[in-house]
Amino acid sequence: MKQEKHIKQLVYSVGILFCIMMLTYLGWRGYRYYLYYQLRQAPQVELNSRFLGNGRINSQTISSLNRNRRKAQDKGYNRYASGILKIPSIKVDLPIFSGINRYTLSLGVAKDYYYDSQMGKGNYVLAGHNMRLPGVLLSDLKSVKVGDRVYLYNKHYRFSYQVYSNRVVSPYVKLVDGIPAKGSAYWLPTGKQTPIVTVYDCAQVGHKRRVVQGKLISEGKIKKGEINQWILIL
Repeated sequence: MKQEKHIKQLVYSVGILFCIMMLTYLGWRGYRYYLYYQLRQAPQVELNSRFLGNGRINSQTISSLNRNRRKAQDKGYNRYASGILKIPSIKVDLPIFSGINRYTLSLGVAKDYYYDSQMGKGNYVLAGHNMRLPGVLLSDLKSVKVGDRVYLYNKHYRFSYQVYSNRVVSPYVKLVDGIPAKGSAYWLPTGKQTPIVTVYDCAQVGHKRRVVQGKLISEGKIKKGEINQWILIL
């Protein structure tokens, strides 16, 4: 009897051990499948592409946005705007900053990729946040229509652009011989080609980018009262 009981306990123990091993194996296979699925779903990084935002634009919640705004003001970021972006059709009137970080993007928009770019020349690229809240930062960028106006202001001049494109694209910009492909967000007009402006934010919960582009149609001196006086332009 004792021997039979011992055999039963041994069989029971072996069965439990076998079940544990099977569950461990199935869990390991499941985890490998999960990693494979995630890899297939993730955008593929290629040597012939450039990432819009380059990982420096992180999503923000309303609470983090307000917190970063307070910190930005405490640090004096609001005193270092290099210009103003206006898109009247969606009531955007935001300061432009020269560097991308969580503080500058909590206050307005910031220059991206071509950090030495000048208004009215080449491609003036601006990045901002889509908070998915009407009237907050670039949340309404999707409502910009072809033909709408985009205005850039520096200390003395206004540069007027006419929108010719509003689209959702991959966050990866194709490079041809190391140069952003024509028509992309980072494309740089040269020679007699018309200068453009590019304004973009996140779309589809950060998986894509909404890119609005316009061509330069005029430039001129700022009229009195044309811009918000509370924004100090360096």
